[in-house]
Amino acid sequence: MGTSIVVDILARDNASRTFARVGDSAQRSTRGLLGASRAMEVTRAASMALATGLGVAAFGIMKVGSDYVDSLNKIQALTGAGNATMKRAAETLEGNASVYAKMGQTTGDAAKGVVELTKAGLSLDKSLKSATATMILAKAGEMETGEAATFVSNTLNTFSLKAKDAGRVVDILANAANKSSADVSDLAETMKYVGPIAAQSGVSVQELGGLMAELANNGIKGSQAGTTLRQMLLRLQAPSATAQKTFDALGLSVTDAKGNMKPMADVIAIRSEEHTSELQSPMYLVCRLLLEK
Repeated sequence: MGTSIVVDILARDNASRTFARVGDSAQRSTRGLLGASRAMEVTRAASMALATGLGVAAFGIMKVGSDYVDSLNKIQALTGAGNATMKRAAETLEGNASVYAKMGQTTGDAAKGVVELTKAGLSLDKSLKSATATMILAKAGEMETGEAATFVSNTLNTFSLKAKDAGRVVDILANAANKSSADVSDLAETMKYVGPIAAQSGVSVQELGGLMAELANNGIKGSQAGTTLRQMLLRLQAPSATAQKTFDALGLSVTDAKGNMKPMADVIAIRSEEHTSELQSPMYLVCRLLLEK
């Protein structure tokens, strides 16, 4: 499967011109302009350019080509995409090279992100559309593109969101990290534990981002925050007697008239302001009450 992408991505005429140019360079090297050793490097670059079929200069291949081609081959294997589709995918990635460069990343990094997105079940088209947003999160969180891609794709899948929502998801997660003591990796760890139950409970990504940030600012993050939020959401559906009594006193209502769980923003809308000064925040109050036996 991996070799089928080779001939397609680079047109035959481009390959021949690349070979001719590098061949001339190799000949000049043997005359002493670059030296014998340099000539061997250029010749190897020419061979790699023909072998990979990438539409970049031979020396570019020597720097990032092997990883890039490996990622493209993985994408093709994961998606079952044909040669024509893979050619368009490569053109899309290479066409955004300047965008990636502004974030200090490369086309090869973007391809690695697409690999992880497709592994998570996103189609090739959706993965390509989500790639830039993923790289923004990687930059913001100082993490590998593959890690950021896994986080984004898992979040999209958990909350049944579309690829077009990737940018919004990245904004929410990046803001949650910026406004709290948690970093993006902490949020990813938290999401592993609480994501599914949050989605099932009707909590939106934006609401969950706020919850994660709030707990982080109270010293609870990572897996501990995930476990705490999971317990909290489960107990929202069946509060303890103590919690329910306090909720009633504060005018808090977890469910609507039909018994459906209210949006989290409504749950924490504490109407008795006199109680908020006793604790760090309304959200912290809700968490503490729900975790009481």
